[in-house]
Amino acid sequence: MIFDGLMQRRSFLQRVGGFATVAAGCEGSLCGRQLRAARIVPGRVPDPIPGNLEMNWADEAMIQHAAELHPFDLQARMNLAVNARTTCVDPNLGYIGYSLIYLETRPPYMRHQIGDFADDTGRHTDSLWLNRSATDDHNNDEVVHRLAQNAMDMVDQGIAWNPPEPPFSWTRDPKERMNYRFAHLPEVSRVILGLMSYYRATGDPRALHTVRSMVRKHYEIAQKNDRYLWYPDYNYLLVNGATLPMRVVRGKWGIYPTGQIAGRINLEDPKASGTGDMGGNSPAAAMGMMLLPVVRYYEDSKDPLAAELAVKFSRLIVELMPQFAENIAQTHSNLATISGVLHTGHVLGIPEFVEWAEDVYGKFIRSSAALDFGWTPEYISQPKGRLICEPCTTVDFLELALQLAQHRDLKYWDHAERIAMNQLLEAQMLRVDFLDKIPASKTKPLPQLDSKWFSTEHVMNRLLGCFGRPAPNDWVYFNGENIVIGQCCFGSGPRGLYDVWYHASQEGVDTVTVNLQFSKRLPSAVITSYMPGRAMLEIEITQAKKLRIRKPGWANIEKTNILVAGKKYRVQLVGGYLELGRLQGGTKVRVEFPDRVERKTERIGEIEFQTTWRGNAVVGIEPSGEIYPLYQGRATQEGVTPLTFVNPHPIDPL
Repeated sequence: MIFDGLMQRRSFLQRVGGFATVAAGCEGSLCGRQLRAARIVPGRVPDPIPGNLEMNWADEAMIQHAAELHPFDLQARMNLAVNARTTCVDPNLGYIGYSLIYLETRPPYMRHQIGDFADDTGRHTDSLWLNRSATDDHNNDEVVHRLAQNAMDMVDQGIAWNPPEPPFSWTRDPKERMNYRFAHLPEVSRVILGLMSYYRATGDPRALHTVRSMVRKHYEIAQKNDRYLWYPDYNYLLVNGATLPMRVVRGKWGIYPTGQIAGRINLEDPKASGTGDMGGNSPAAAMGMMLLPVVRYYEDSKDPLAAELAVKFSRLIVELMPQFAENIAQTHSNLATISGVLHTGHVLGIPEFVEWAEDVYGKFIRSSAALDFGWTPEYISQPKGRLICEPCTTVDFLELALQLAQHRDLKYWDHAERIAMNQLLEAQMLRVDFLDKIPASKTKPLPQLDSKWFSTEHVMNRLLGCFGRPAPNDWVYFNGENIVIGQCCFGSGPRGLYDVWYHASQEGVDTVTVNLQFSKRLPSAVITSYMPGRAMLEIEITQAKKLRIRKPGWANIEKTNILVAGKKYRVQLVGGYLELGRLQGGTKVRVEFPDRVERKTERIGEIEFQTTWRGNAVVGIEPSGEIYPLYQGRATQEGVTPLTFVNPHPIDPL
């Protein structure tokens, strides 16, 4: 499937995808020992059984490598990110993750919480198999396969279930214990997302069968009529065999993290999923996170029920929520919904959906919530001095821009490039030596917790390569009294790295197209970018192809210097691309864009930042961060040499 024409499907599955077969048949490095771990059972806390899967976290060599990493090396960043996703897990509880990590205590610690099951497992499975499609990295391979297995094992009757017991439920008060296994459906959608990437990588039929059951369950439990499909809640309970909205079971909305309580609702009214009651556009926007994974499933299965689900839900958003842009609360779920409506419209041929998404996106970027370098608040309603930006949001923002660039207007490539070069890359943790810079007044002792629910073992080494929730100028930000990061971002950030790598340069039957200024190796070309230190690209054509290179919006064509085989070349600009025509194998091309540096002022409420830019890349920010300052090392004059591995048919992330 991936190595079409280079490797037979069966041998490929044995090498990278057939974990269950390999384990059962005792092949390769797994032969001679029994792999042991607690089994994941839907809606139950795993039995405490020590696991023995190989799980190696960052050593001194990896720490040094991360410190020396070129800031724009996408493939090296993807490989480094494998570390956190495969080691910040609990081998004593079936390799589920530790959802939250706290850095203000001494020592720092990881703890279990809601999110350990569906959310983190789904996101990590998704991005691990996407990243492998780009790099062929097999670090902690057994855990990678185990996570995909867990994602399938936790599904029963089409739902990935959480246990009702603390710490895996919303409620911590024993009086509010739910007594039923439950699902937070936006998290469940991440399992669909992950299993679709796993299926596209391996062809495992169980993965597609599991996704089919989940999509059909989403359709079954929804309220619907001839035109719309909706959900009155995003939390569902399993009660006497029926999957019901939590607030219906409780005869009220229920106790949510916000502590809100409201009256009964009319389930037959599509506006039961409307705005305001649960914060902004929720629960509709939160449920919109299902759209992208459901449509990916439709593309591979052509299941008409999936198409109906996506279209009717998208129509609800477009037609019954006219103030969607004005009611954005949590940016992650809202941007994911806009992206999903756009994708539904593109794949199923509904221009109205695409036009709606572009309009809402335009309103968002013109608001004070979106800065030029991709920073957005986690919640629109949060105080303007609270500077957390969640990578989950950043990646939704990025994917919106990428889709619009492909299907609406080339100007959106510049939007995607700015988000990727700046907020996305700077959210990744590449060093472990910053804890000593946290003021003593901000540190605290470990809380009194049951030892089975948390770990302090080698936390910083296990975190290397993870994605945090940075401020515009500092990777460390105090959220009230805590410095807390979540594993949802550990999975989302590497998906964003892959999005950028996948779309940076692409090869068709006769043409190589360069869209973004990042390095990449294709079957017929090697693209080397020298950003952010130099606004220059070098392309070596290895097999005869036509070559087209997007001219960034900031670059003056008259001041752009192009050399082909060492000679100046006057190029045509066609539709925003530099068209170089057909070039023979061995031809080398250099494109020197204007090396202009400019300064901008960015404002978040009353806070101002001065940024220095080269093209779409921030190369400096003032004031500088005090604990883990961002935008360091961007003066390097070296280019990024892409890995030698070439995947001629990488997984499409969208």
